[in-house]
Amino acid sequence: LLLVTANICYGQKDTITPKNIILGANTGIMIHGHAYAFDYFGHFTIEKGKSFLAIGPVIGLKLKPTNGYDYNPVDGQYQLNGLHIVYQLNPNPKGKRFDFYFLNEFMFLYYTDKGVLPFYYLNAYYYPIPIYKSYKFHQTDLEDYIGYGFKVKFLKNFYVNQNIGIGIIYTSSVIDYGDVDYNRSNHSFEPSVILKLGLGYTFNNKLKTAAIK
Repeated sequence: LLLVTANICYGQKDTITPKNIILGANTGIMIHGHAYAFDYFGHFTIEKGKSFLAIGPVIGLKLKPTNGYDYNPVDGQYQLNGLHIVYQLNPNPKGKRFDFYFLNEFMFLYYTDKGVLPFYYLNAYYYPIPIYKSYKFHQTDLEDYIGYGFKVKFLKNFYVNQNIGIGIIYTSSVIDYGDVDYNRSNHSFEPSVILKLGLGYTFNNKLKTAAIK
């Protein structure tokens, strides 16, 4: 009697769980930091699950020394001032028209300028005499905020979002006249707030990733 047996091997199969990465764009206005004026931002956004990441430039007014000691924004002169990064946590399930979120956002801002400014001193007759000196100015701002916000979806792919946050700002500024008797510098930590309003769009195409177990 011939017995024929078949060996059957059982192995663990790979389980693939698809995830969607949603790409988009977001732009808007914000007031923050030293509150010189409204700044403008433009973000490229990536959303996966409950996490949302946005990164993009900050456009704002140019800063310029005005009286030999201080500096102020220049009306109408907008420029690229820095980089804005946002991490957002969306606790609610997808599909809601109204949604809220928590976020942390970081900004790196850099201002620079050069030119000539007058310094004034009093002569023997107490008459102010100007001394013109060339200068180089630069300022760095590092800002970090934690906050809360909400977004409202409309149409199919558009949404408006608004958030408010509190945080801290580190400022380092230098006005260099090439003379230690005139040079000015400042380094400080200060509490700060941010208020932001934006308009966003999500693209129809979704990138799928696979998590292999």
